[in-house]
Amino acid sequence: MVTLLAITLVINHADAMCIMDTDWPSKPCIDTSPPLPLSKTEWKDLWSEYYTFKGSDWMEKQKIELDKQVKSGNLKEWIESGYDTQNFTNYNVWFYYYVNDQAPAPAGYELDAIVTSREILPPLKQFKSGIPINEIQCKEGLELVVKSSDSSPACVNPQSAVILLERGWNSLGNNLTLDLSVGQQGGSLLVQKIFPDHITGLNFIEYPVAREDGFPITLYVGDSASNGCTVEVTLLKINNNTATFLKKEYNDRPCPICLSEDTMIETPNGPVNVKETTQGMKVFTQDSGGNRIVGIILKTGKTPVQSDHKMVHIILKDKRELYASPDHPTSDGRILGELSVGENLDGSVIMIAETILYHGKYTYDILPSGPTGNYWADEILMKTTLK
Repeated sequence: MVTLLAITLVINHADAMCIMDTDWPSKPCIDTSPPLPLSKTEWKDLWSEYYTFKGSDWMEKQKIELDKQVKSGNLKEWIESGYDTQNFTNYNVWFYYYVNDQAPAPAGYELDAIVTSREILPPLKQFKSGIPINEIQCKEGLELVVKSSDSSPACVNPQSAVILLERGWNSLGNNLTLDLSVGQQGGSLLVQKIFPDHITGLNFIEYPVAREDGFPITLYVGDSASNGCTVEVTLLKINNNTATFLKKEYNDRPCPICLSEDTMIETPNGPVNVKETTQGMKVFTQDSGGNRIVGIILKTGKTPVQSDHKMVHIILKDKRELYASPDHPTSDGRILGELSVGENLDGSVIMIAETILYHGKYTYDILPSGPTGNYWADEILMKTTLK
């Protein structure tokens, strides 16, 4: 387990000791003995502020130096240089790129990939300790409900949650119960048949690629169906011809699977920045025979992203390049994040396929008219995620 220095997290420890860092003076710190039981992904979230603080140009220059140290075999010595003067520049640079899977860790500096020891306190203890009711955490698989009479919280399984909700308890967030009969739809699920112990129906996926046709699905009590990101329904009980579900809506969960804000879309009037595209604008698309035709934009999409959102950067042998979210589909149905160097994309060989941090606030997409949903983004044929 790596010894972490001046981590970007504020926790009240009576015995916390702060290490001054001349490279990042405003960085808070904590007592790291023992280190917090966080995964690499969680440390990545905490460390994203360092990239913002230093700036992309400076960080990319430091990445070049970091790569040199990795190749020379001097990474550990380079990381530790500056400790005696409380300048942790090299350590900070390395740790940022390490948690973003762009640099290795020397022996003794590895982070556990999976958290095994984090304890979640009972909800009432969290509440009495001053944690706001809407920030109380439940263990995986449990739902947070609140007693109406005294606002006391409880974490219960979905089946118990529906009983308590029927008795007047409240559910936080956007969770609600949903009664469906044959032929009715809730969230992504269309109920087709109801049996004593299960239901069958169609599930309509919206992420990573929106589908017009639903997929057959069978749900027993406790099973869930999802649109792929923002909506989930869990079967709670069956009573005669009615199935009761717990519906969760994750409105704060962005599902960015689109293009970067700098992408240019091919139109009859020349390339247009995807941010400037509008409904009704003419755009190049494909017909079912693969021919280039003129269509119109039926819909535009704009999705907010979190500060740690990643983009896939593709460079082809013919110099075309594209930045898009890992789950964005290609015109032939593959996913960008699954492409590798040496594979073909739109008639050319992939020379670079890397994942990088995205600094935009939104991702974008368009829906062209016609049967294919294909269009050219930065001169590379791609498929829409909209419907």
